Amino acid sequence: MSLAAARRSRQTADRSFPQILPPCEALPWEVTFPVTKLRRGGYVFLTWKGDHPPRHVHVLRAGRLVLKWNLERGRPMDGVATGKLLALIRQLEDEGRL
Repeated sequence: MSLAAARRSRQTADRSFPQILPPCEALPWEVTFPVTKLRRGGYVFLTWKGDHPPRHVHVLRAGRLVLKWNLERGRPMDGVATGKLLALIRQLEDEGRL
């Protein structure tokens, strides 16, 4: 599927979200596993059961992947971990949400 076709498909599939987001290569086009989606501090934190190891969280801002964080080792897999993001991840872990 071409990028343009994927964007059209995504746009027509959900009319309640009409804007076209840039592609995020770290996320699949279609998620078939239960997803945990948390919003905190202007970021969206995504995890889902059945995702590949190691256990990790995808962090998005304005629809773009800014960080993929390894929860097992406490280090970035992709992107840069700012102090604010680290504090938010620690807070969500302490709450048992990640």
